[in-house]
Amino acid sequence: MQSKGAIKLLAIALALVSIYQLSFTWVTNSVRKDAAKYANGDVKKETAYLDSIAGEGVYNFLWIRNYTYRECQDREINLGLDLKGGMNVILEVSVVDLMKSLANYSKDPTFLKALNRAKELQQNSQDDFVTLFYKAFKEVAPKGARLASIFNTIDLKDRIDYNSTDEEVLQVIRQEVQDAIDNSFNIIRTRIDHFGVSQANVQKLDVAGRVLVELPGIKDPERVRKLLQGTADLQFWETYDNTEVFEYLRAANEKLRELLTSEKTDVQDSLLTDSSALANVATQEVKDSSELSLLDEIEKDTTKTGETLDAFSQFEKENPLFAVLRPNANQQGQLLKGAAVGTAHVKDTAKVNEYLNLQPIKEILPRNLKLLWEVKPIDYKTKGEYFQLIAIKVTNRDGLPALSGDVVTNARAEFGNNQATAEVTMTMNAEGAQKWARLTKENIGKQIAIVLDNYVYSYPVVNDEIKGGRSSITGNFSVAEAKDLANILKSGKMPAPVKIIEEQIVGPSLGHQAVNAGLISFVIAFIIILIFMWFYYSTAGLVADIALVANIFFIFGVLASLGAVLTLPGLAGIVLTIGMSVDANVLIYERIREEMRTGKGMKLAITDGYKNAYSAILDANVTTFLTAIVLFVFGHGPIKGFATTLMIGILTSLFTAIFITRLIFDRFLDKKKEIKFSTKLTENAFKNLNIDFIGKRKIFYVISGLIVLVGVASLATRGLNKGIDFVGGRTFVVKFKQDVNTVELAKDLTKPFEGNTPEVKTYGGNNQVKISTKYLVDVDDASADSIVEAHLYQGLKPLLGDEVTFKDFIHDYRQSSRKVGPTIADDIKVAAIYSIVFSLLIMFFYIFVRFKNWQFGLGAIAALAHDVTITLGMFSLLYGYLPFSLEIDQAFIAAILTVIGYSLNDTVVVFDRIREYIHEHKRGTRKELYNSALNSTISRTVMTSLSTFLVLLAIFIFGGEVIQGFIFALLIGVFVGTYSSLFIATPIVYDTLNVSEKIEIKKKNYNAKKKIKH
Repeated sequence: MQSKGAIKLLAIALALVSIYQLSFTWVTNSVRKDAAKYANGDVKKETAYLDSIAGEGVYNFLWIRNYTYRECQDREINLGLDLKGGMNVILEVSVVDLMKSLANYSKDPTFLKALNRAKELQQNSQDDFVTLFYKAFKEVAPKGARLASIFNTIDLKDRIDYNSTDEEVLQVIRQEVQDAIDNSFNIIRTRIDHFGVSQANVQKLDVAGRVLVELPGIKDPERVRKLLQGTADLQFWETYDNTEVFEYLRAANEKLRELLTSEKTDVQDSLLTDSSALANVATQEVKDSSELSLLDEIEKDTTKTGETLDAFSQFEKENPLFAVLRPNANQQGQLLKGAAVGTAHVKDTAKVNEYLNLQPIKEILPRNLKLLWEVKPIDYKTKGEYFQLIAIKVTNRDGLPALSGDVVTNARAEFGNNQATAEVTMTMNAEGAQKWARLTKENIGKQIAIVLDNYVYSYPVVNDEIKGGRSSITGNFSVAEAKDLANILKSGKMPAPVKIIEEQIVGPSLGHQAVNAGLISFVIAFIIILIFMWFYYSTAGLVADIALVANIFFIFGVLASLGAVLTLPGLAGIVLTIGMSVDANVLIYERIREEMRTGKGMKLAITDGYKNAYSAILDANVTTFLTAIVLFVFGHGPIKGFATTLMIGILTSLFTAIFITRLIFDRFLDKKKEIKFSTKLTENAFKNLNIDFIGKRKIFYVISGLIVLVGVASLATRGLNKGIDFVGGRTFVVKFKQDVNTVELAKDLTKPFEGNTPEVKTYGGNNQVKISTKYLVDVDDASADSIVEAHLYQGLKPLLGDEVTFKDFIHDYRQSSRKVGPTIADDIKVAAIYSIVFSLLIMFFYIFVRFKNWQFGLGAIAALAHDVTITLGMFSLLYGYLPFSLEIDQAFIAAILTVIGYSLNDTVVVFDRIREYIHEHKRGTRKELYNSALNSTISRTVMTSLSTFLVLLAIFIFGGEVIQGFIFALLIGVFVGTYSSLFIATPIVYDTLNVSEKIEIKKKNYNAKKKIKH
């Protein structure tokens, strides 16, 4: 083998990178184990322990760099929500509300009719809303009506006048919509950054106006919904100085100490649930100790290195507020000037808010004082992220800001005078310019806070009165930060509400079950493959086992390196990759055995076996890889995870199966060690087979035709059990303490769901059900999700018992929930159709290019259509009769595409052997060559299919109910795909070639007769 050195170097480099990347996962797991041991079952204590070391070094990598726990968390393998539990939502910017705002909430009947008509069209269209709106406008508007008459508002007068054409107006609207989408994404990302969730994922989706948010470990979905769907609110406030506020904070600290020491019961519960009682406690006099002495004490007790948790706990009892909110002072204990009054670690901000919102504390603080957090953290390097608390001054009785964001007409990022940092310039309307001039004049030398959604983005010092409504905001911004701030400032001018169109919640217990089930199925499937390969191929099987172990190691290493999310379908993809990666080894080993039967020596047989197998291996893996690409492009969420692991697995399995095994065999040959490619039981398996596949093809045509006919009849009569991915709706998985009757449960829920009878099915055990409903799925109100959950709880309360509160139900009984709006359901349906059609076209084109014959492409596509139809037919026939879900959802589409890739994998190997035989045995008849090719590859076909089937069977049995339907589709697909590659694809190629030849002969005879006549 050439380039041994380069291959060894690549293998070593890949191994080292994998070890490095996976080491972070090992470290974080070790830290969590230490935390669990320290907490001894106390969840709050465990969380506090992990928070306390978030910024501390826990992994000193080769003494080069000491990684903190948080940095290790960012680099560990990222588990998806189905394995970890949490919340996944897709948000969509409400372009309808945005266009109403752009039209200054016009009451024009034509405008309102066009909006309503556009919403109707959106249900079954892939066009963007602006395009649909214009289409609707042309339908309902009277002749001669123009958009300029609606959108020629005060805010848009500089860009749209009465003479503007519809095309010009649409261009402005599209730009405003895009700005609003970008702005909404920035706001959402900022909100999530402050939510305190590790490994949160916020990203724009391909569809304009949609944002994906993944929040692992979330236990309060309602809080997330409010956070994400809140409308941006831009405000300008005057500020207090730190020196004016400190005395009040010190008094609050003393009051908290009194409250905490006087309570005998659990302090946290008292603070949260009995604030009315605390409000009646007498206010203690502020001690006469000086500011400096207290600040010195804080400096001494909170910055001392090596401080133990117990020692800090004592300090916290004496100074409860200052233990979590450090006053803004220098090292000498002198208070610093400015609006920032304190600093807190990100984990302590919620505690500070809790303390400051207690009624006794509110009574101490001035009524016109608001305390808001700064949006941007101060990074103390090894100590983690800290945020400053800003003192806002309320200057009117209504509690409104000095200036609201609706006066801002434009904002943009520019470079400052020194060209080193960026700044933001903003323009206001006439009214805003007047108020801004007065506000800045009254606050020269002071700071004005710019606040969005109760977070302070900037609080610059006013140097002079600013007239003309134009000013700049500086704050040591990078270009990207200045651009984001400009977008944030514009959000006050143009509200862009967002709504949740898809939501999935997985409870931590269900995630834990999924992890256990996934790992069990993974281990069992892996052991089955290892034993199977050793049993069938002896020494060579052990070499293949080494390659498989290396393959798994590399897959997880690459996943960690890319920061990819490992989902349950992704884990299934890895296990499937194990089964399919055996294919390359089987192809090589079967070719080596063929070479050995011709009398070649071991070394030459290995060399020729590898060389002759390359073409089939390449074709088989390229087709599956193309399928994975299609899945990645058209799928989202867990399906993308499946596609990612499948692509990575194909590449790593090729490397290990071809190069790693070859290096080991070469090492064995150099050491003159014995190599066996079979055992006594398997050495004659599939030897000297002579099945007349072509001669009996019509029998199999009839068998396949009957099965397809039954499937099509079922599809026409029963149809398919479409999941909410394709029809929209909500699903809830609820686990009870006792077995429940699904029919009675559906009746109990009909009344709270206002006459909408839900579908209730057993999900796993008899005490767990899956409830599907379309109740309120079309309602745009942000509170609709909470209403449905409340009604679900009321309907289930007789079974839950009176002692189970709504909070208990959400946390302990509801295992998972999912919502898919009608718009995204239509998008998923269209994407599914595109993905299947596109896959078939790609496969046909690839086969046509590789084999330079359209008949081969037709045979492959016919076999794939056969496999897909039978799989769909089986799901149609069997749903409702089997004890697991056979819903048609995104996972099923992923299974269908995987079946397409797998079936084509088998077919291509046979086609490759036919091509080889045609070149080597030109004198044989077509029937003889095709039969010989099929018989010579049947050992590989059966071996690969059997190994893959055993792997899938292990996942099906041990993987849990979440993916049983998905795996069942793959089991059908593997069986039918193996059958079609032998009895359908090649016979169709044979028949079409014969028909083509007969037509060609008739043409030649006709042309010859024509020439004779002339």
